[in-house]
Amino acid sequence: LKFGSWLYCREPKTLTPIFRFYSDNIGITGDAFKDPVKGKELTLKQIKNGADVIYHASGASGVGLIEAAASQKKFVIGVDSDQSLTAPEAQRPYILTSMLKRVDTAVFETIKSMVENNFKGGYKEFGLKENGVGYAENEFNKDLIADIKPRLEEIKTKIINGEIKVPTSKKEIK
Repeated sequence: LKFGSWLYCREPKTLTPIFRFYSDNIGITGDAFKDPVKGKELTLKQIKNGADVIYHASGASGVGLIEAAASQKKFVIGVDSDQSLTAPEAQRPYILTSMLKRVDTAVFETIKSMVENNFKGGYKEFGLKENGVGYAENEFNKDLIADIKPRLEEIKTKIINGEIKVPTSKKEIK
């Protein structure tokens, strides 16, 4: 339910601040995932504070977020699936991309391991290396990301091979 966080992202070599993140929470219960009115309200607040790109992990509350951002001509990063496929047509140009949870990959690989008789129960992680997460590429954003795609792929490769460590907790962010 966070829309970001009060942190500075720093380019690793120069430690030059390149982004400032804002953070808001709709709530801590399941209801927080289904409050598009609050999503819209918090998005407009962040835009008023200077946000240019809004990311969310807020379920149906993100519908209000996308509506608010598009109304202010600001970009959104969706979550879970390619949100440009379900957003109203007028809002699609403002969906920069979406963070994808590749459930299809997890399901396919699990079924495949069962069919091949080598399924092992327990916890299984599907990250970048396993194609378990990614970002949406589609007809709506192909021109927007064309210039940065080589850099995104370079960063992806560096994460997979361990050259870049992605923080998994607030304590790891320096």
